[in-house]
Amino acid sequence: MSKRGSEKRQFVRTAKKLEICFGSYDEFVEAYTENVGLGGLFVMTKKPSRIGAKVYLQFNLPGTEHIIQCEGEVKWLKKQGERYLGMGISFSALSHDAKKLIDAYVHRIIQ
Repeated sequence: MSKRGSEKRQFVRTAKKLEICFGSYDEFVEAYTENVGLGGLFVMTKKPSRIGAKVYLQFNLPGTEHIIQCEGEVKWLKKQGERYLGMGISFSALSHDAKKLIDAYVHRIIQ
C-alpha cells in the first residue's frame, strides 16, 4: 500500500460511502467515496486518474436535495501490491454553498 507520510489533513473527514461521478467534462465514471470532508474526499476506484490531474466531481450528500458539482485535484493514489484501490482528491473549486453543505454533513455524522 502506498504511504502518504504524516497526516496532512486540515479538515475533519467522515468515513461514509457516497455515490460519486468523477472524470472529465465529457467522460464520467461512477464510483463510491470512502470518506469526505471539507478539504476533499477519497474515491474508491481501480482506475484512478494520475496524481496532479484535475477532475470534475458530482455527488449528493444524504439528507440534502443539492447536487454538489466542483473540480478537484488528485493528490495521492492508494495501491495494494500492483492493484489500485483509489485516489485522494482535494477540492480546488468549491462554492460557498457547497462548503456549508459539506461542513454541516460531516459534523452531523461525527456527532
